[in-house]
Amino acid sequence: MRTFVLLFLGKAMRATADNTELALISGIDTEAIIMWTWGIGGGLAAAAGMLYGIDVQIHPGMGWNFLIPLFAAAILGGIGNMYGALVGGLVIGIAETFRLIFNAETTKEHCWVHMSYGESGSAAIS
Repeated sequence: MRTFVLLFLGKAMRATADNTELALISGIDTEAIIMWTWGIGGGLAAAAGMLYGIDVQIHPGMGWNFLIPLFAAAILGGIGNMYGALVGGLVIGIAETFRLIFNAETTKEHCWVHMSYGESGSAAIS
């Protein structure tokens, strides 16, 4: 993270994100910066998908298990606040872990179904 603050590419990314027109007037090639940003983001997403595919069995719906906790962490921490999303992710992860500790027959996927409906007990979902 600190590397992007110090490098020209990181500064150009932040300048382009803050004000595209001012970055363009300052001499930053905003089209190239946007392409680099999408390329880096896509490469990181591809690497994460490959590493996740090594850990679990690959199937078409494998990303859905991440969506509810991901959105919950982003909303809990505040949309657009990176540090808040980090704290929200920690809170969601701790809540999920405690739910699994105190209710052993619930799986991680079922955990979010129960937590989203506010249920304290466990019900088998098939």
